[in-house]
Amino acid sequence: MRISSPNASARSPRRERGRLRVAALLDAAGSVFADKGFDGATMTEIAARAGASIGSLYQFFPTKELLAEAVMDRDTSVLIERLAALEVVAAAWQPADLADRLVPALLEFRADHPAFAILLETTGAPAEKAAAAGRAVRARVRAILAAASPGHPAPL
Repeated sequence: MRISSPNASARSPRRERGRLRVAALLDAAGSVFADKGFDGATMTEIAARAGASIGSLYQFFPTKELLAEAVMDRDTSVLIERLAALEVVAAAWQPADLADRLVPALLEFRADHPAFAILLETTGAPAEKAAAAGRAVRARVRAILAAASPGHPAPL
């Protein structure tokens, strides 16, 4: 069992090789979190799935919590980007168009990023990060709804 400092933080890679390794570690972590949940996932399995050494994983992510936060940050950014693209064109939509585009977009995101919902809903995952991700997504959906219904009060 690895014990780390409460002040530990994820390390950003400086070189392209490190960025590729971190991307592989995040992809592997997302897969393992999706398969086993936050509590069932182990750093050893995540490193193995990424084809990386455990030392390399701990070099970038000293704790499983920091790794989960990084996965959530990455996935939240992707979802916010996708929702922002919908917001740009939502003003031209009728309510049926909005439903026909928004629901599939959310389902596609969930299929592409299965760990996101698991980490968002798991009590063992970093709660502050999950709460912030939930707020950001709700705010973006509210913006889409407001853009699609100008002249109506914004949804709460």
